[in-house]
Amino acid sequence: MRPTRRRVTDRVPTGAHLPPDQKNHMNARLKPRLIVPKTREEAVSIVGEIAELKITETQTKALMDQRLKEVREEYEGQLADINDRLTPLLLRVQAWAEANTQEFGKFKSLDMLHGFIGWRISTPTLKTLSGWTWARVLEALKMLGHSPFIRVKEEVDKQAIIAQREALLDGDLRQFGCKIIQEEMFYVDPKTTPTEARVTEPCS
Repeated sequence: MRPTRRRVTDRVPTGAHLPPDQKNHMNARLKPRLIVPKTREEAVSIVGEIAELKITETQTKALMDQRLKEVREEYEGQLADINDRLTPLLLRVQAWAEANTQEFGKFKSLDMLHGFIGWRISTPTLKTLSGWTWARVLEALKMLGHSPFIRVKEEVDKQAIIAQREALLDGDLRQFGCKIIQEEMFYVDPKTTPTEARVTEPCS
């Protein structure tokens, strides 16, 4: 008697068949509840945990950077050796191709056993003539009236507006569709060394 096989069907993820309003309600229920510390001692304990995690984070990043540096140094040498062997081989094949253009016929490429060789047209690039600088090129374009070849990028100088915020009234800012926002943001600046001392800032 042959064993009976059970048919396995794809399961629909929980909530996939629910309407959007019920999905949002379900997602809200899945969010972790924020437990607010009730005492200063509890807050101090949480800041201590934050400090430990920040120290671990810094140490982990340092280890990662060190490992990446070691791996890069290990493989850079190998890649350099490969490039040193590859460059003369490419030059040798190029020299043969230039000396035997009849092998290509009317084509720019040649199909060989292990690959294709040939010539490609590179993407156009603009370079200055010998003795010229881009600043000199720009002045020459202005003098000759070639303004279409000059790119001028206009943008709002946000930092200048912020620097002059005391002299600007709200009405002035609204005239050109801006407003300045400055918010007070909460921060935790953990002490990452046992001897580090900080001055407590008074609450405003």
